Amino acid sequence: MTLTASLAIGGPRVLPGDAPGAQQGLVPAEIAGSADPRIGAISIEVLDIFDTSVRSESNPLARAANLLHLRTRVPVVRRELLFKTGDRLDPEALSQTERNLRALGLFRRVEVRALPPENGIVRVLVRVHDAWSLATGTSFRREGGFDSYDVRLRENNVAGLGMGLAMRYAVGFERRERAASFTDARLLGSRERIALVFASRSDGSVREFSLSRPFYSLASPSGHGVGWRTARERYRTYEDGRVLHEYNLSTADGAIGWSGRIGAVRRGSAWRIGGGYRYVAREYTSTPWSRPGEEQDMPASYRRGGPYVGLQFLQHRYETRRDLIAPDRDSDFNLGLNANVEVFVSSPRTGLGTDSRLVAGLSLERGWRLPGGGLTTVAGRVGAESGGRLPARGDVSGTVRAWFPHSKVHLTAVFAEGHAWVNPDRGVLDYLGGTPGLRGFRENQFAGTRSLLVIVEERKYFAWRLAGLVRPGIVAFAEVGAIGGGGPLRAGRIVHADVGVGLRLVRLRSAPTSVIKVDVAAPIGVPWRGGRAVQVVVGFQRDF
Repeated sequence: MTLTASLAIGGPRVLPGDAPGAQQGLVPAEIAGSADPRIGAISIEVLDIFDTSVRSESNPLARAANLLHLRTRVPVVRRELLFKTGDRLDPEALSQTERNLRALGLFRRVEVRALPPENGIVRVLVRVHDAWSLATGTSFRREGGFDSYDVRLRENNVAGLGMGLAMRYAVGFERRERAASFTDARLLGSRERIALVFASRSDGSVREFSLSRPFYSLASPSGHGVGWRTARERYRTYEDGRVLHEYNLSTADGAIGWSGRIGAVRRGSAWRIGGGYRYVAREYTSTPWSRPGEEQDMPASYRRGGPYVGLQFLQHRYETRRDLIAPDRDSDFNLGLNANVEVFVSSPRTGLGTDSRLVAGLSLERGWRLPGGGLTTVAGRVGAESGGRLPARGDVSGTVRAWFPHSKVHLTAVFAEGHAWVNPDRGVLDYLGGTPGLRGFRENQFAGTRSLLVIVEERKYFAWRLAGLVRPGIVAFAEVGAIGGGGPLRAGRIVHADVGVGLRLVRLRSAPTSVIKVDVAAPIGVPWRGGRAVQVVVGFQRDF
């Protein structure tokens, strides 16, 4: 079943089917060359999860799923439109609307298309394919030699209104957790986004609130936000995957700010400036079972509050690619430059009991096309802080992601990440084994203040679509990492590596790209302590 709504001015009110040869998210050449075309009709179509008119999807399971699922309401789609009837046709507004709808996480596929004009009037088709929004069940993961599981219930589209509500019970590597959250990307139909998180943990709790109005397009004049988060937990450092030190940690993070565009958008680029007030506090204390002298290795507590100011340069050079991250999925990549610089100043005069500190950061992101239809994205960040009672410190990090498609079902994916701390605080470490790094080793097996990780995956998906719900694939991977620079294990090998094979299951009817992985990884050149030489990893695919 399809829900359709239409708004129009001028011209016929009946919207025909897809124009022959029209491409998703593109404006036909005859429109681009027209003299000042205007939008005269907007048709919104919300399609069911399964298209039961297609023979392969016409079965009792598909019909039951359509019946149980509450379709997204047309006003939810309409409020995302960055154009209205009577506006001059702006191809970027159509493309950005499509990206925004896709980013909501409610739809499997999105099309925003301008059809050929009639007497200077352009008709726009907005078509969304609903996704199954209720996630329930129990999942089990084994990563880094540790068993974890969680029981969850999440509805991403409550009553078809685009709101999210979730509950979760999880047993993880470091803690047990009961959590509930609520999100609404369009609070009361506005462009305000609200998020609430409450979590009770075996070692503490989390409370989080945020209310913000992000930039919805490059031409948006301004954005703002306010947020507050508090948490109590145990902070642990590790040696060879085992807890070395353990402390109580209380944190508080808050900010209120505004940002606005400077000048007009020129050639798909814009400048933005922003500022506000920020508060950050970290308090470390010893546990009742702490060993004598253990406080010497405890990170330093601090409290900072004061104004911040930031400057951003952003280019929109988006490309929408299908089958790159996962089969049958559209993914948006911005190949333009995104540069941000921010300065935060804390002093006793700008907050209650706050320390003096100057914190600055610079981040850059950029993407490029690669030969053979590939893509790569590169991101880097440099941070530094000084002043007050603590020594000056800094950190440098960088990430590279690249995809080399060989066909719609076969590609090579490469991920590289490096991070280095400069004069870090005590107990601040990177880890290379397990979830944050090498799958063939135990969780947090290697520690240091400088790390480098490179992963190469060869992915091959099959044409089968099991019950129209899951598409399987296989993967072979190799990983190599280096760790060093002052961790608890100062001696021994710096470079470690593993290889493995795995199964991939792409959930076709869910909105966000969801790929379940089952991997078997074996370390290279290092005898496994405890007699085990293979790790089994069950979980969700990395974000590349």
